[in-house]
Amino acid sequence: MAVVSSRIAKPSRAAEDYYPSVLHEEALARLAYLAEKGTACGLLLGPAGCGKSLVLSLFSQKQRQSGAAVAAVSALGVSASEVLMAIGAAWGADVRTADDQPQQWKKTTDRLRVLSLDQVPVVLLMDDLNQAQDEVAVMLDRLQALAETNGANLVLIAAADDRCQGMLSPRLLSRVELRVELDVWSPAESCGFLEQWLQRQGGDDQRFDNQAMEVLHDLAEGIPRRIRQLAELTLLAGTRTADGNLSEEVVGAAYDELNIGR
Repeated sequence: MAVVSSRIAKPSRAAEDYYPSVLHEEALARLAYLAEKGTACGLLLGPAGCGKSLVLSLFSQKQRQSGAAVAAVSALGVSASEVLMAIGAAWGADVRTADDQPQQWKKTTDRLRVLSLDQVPVVLLMDDLNQAQDEVAVMLDRLQALAETNGANLVLIAAADDRCQGMLSPRLLSRVELRVELDVWSPAESCGFLEQWLQRQGGDDQRFDNQAMEVLHDLAEGIPRRIRQLAELTLLAGTRTADGNLSEEVVGAAYDELNIGR
């Protein structure tokens, strides 16, 4: 079987620091509902950095553990051929780098039919769909149409920036059964994440005071990815202070160094 480039699949590096916020837990529950249907199409929406890739990563892990054949692919900067290779390999098709695109298509769709006949749940998670090349969007529409025509079991879940829905395929949008929306964290959720995250870092002698957490939340605009980035740099900056205190001043200095959002 061919080795697929690791840049196709995009597992979230933040999975180990997952914080069960209300919206993230609800998103996972709603995606699980779609998966139980056996054949469905869902759309995961939210602003950049809100945790869409993280949710897809956690969801894919749970589906694999339940026995599903899961292909998790990022559409960012890749061709239709690369996407087909990644999907086919993840589903267990004998796709090879020497195959041309028609061969990749046949092997991947034949594998989809076999999995459906064997009653194996098949899941396709497509991240960054709003940044997909036109040929990738067309291929995805074609794959979904084939599954519908042949009665194949396929749960397709695509993630996209909520501001870019107009860039998505009209055919895909017309078949979406469930839209799952993520958003930024509340101040309480940011504080909860910071306390959990610092504990997991082994920071027994360091802690964010309440004002520092409020400032960090505001500077990161509640965006989970930015909060994590700023927390990491704040912890590093705190080790350089005399008492290791993670105060609002240390957060501000870390923010200036990180220069996020500017």
